[in-house]
Amino acid sequence: MTSILKVSEIQDPTNSNTALTIDSSGNIATGGRIDAGTSVYAQGSHSTTETGTITFNTNQVTSGGCSFEDSNTAMQVPVDGLYMVHYDALGNTGNGAFILQARKNGSAIPGSNTQNVANANETLSKDVLITLQANDKITFEVITGASHANADYNNFFVFKVG
Repeated sequence: MTSILKVSEIQDPTNSNTALTIDSSGNIATGGRIDAGTSVYAQGSHSTTETGTITFNTNQVTSGGCSFEDSNTAMQVPVDGLYMVHYDALGNTGNGAFILQARKNGSAIPGSNTQNVANANETLSKDVLITLQANDKITFEVITGASHANADYNNFFVFKVG
């Protein structure tokens, strides 16, 4: 015999504090925090000028309350937790280095720089684990050189792992 229990909220019996909620998409939030799976993904482009912030302008996907902010140049997380920040991008410098950096609230995330040092059309990528607070914003900044202006070659995401 199979039973189906349909609930959207479970509270503790003493104080009626919400212990667990289930939204209409099946996402589960416990104790005021959203569980792993909260994420934001997009492809983005950048002009061929030397420096600047990547714009997330293609294939925007969000889950669990993450959002795109600041004219689609920032990925904002909804809750505190441990997150994986990822990027891969195609350099388009022609010569010299292409350096890309992930930033939290405008400041460099330690260990997030990576570069290619040869020619145009070389890909670089990076994964960084970082503790973020609710409403922190992640951006990706071209420090030197230029990324490819075609967003199909540049992928960015932030994913809550715990």
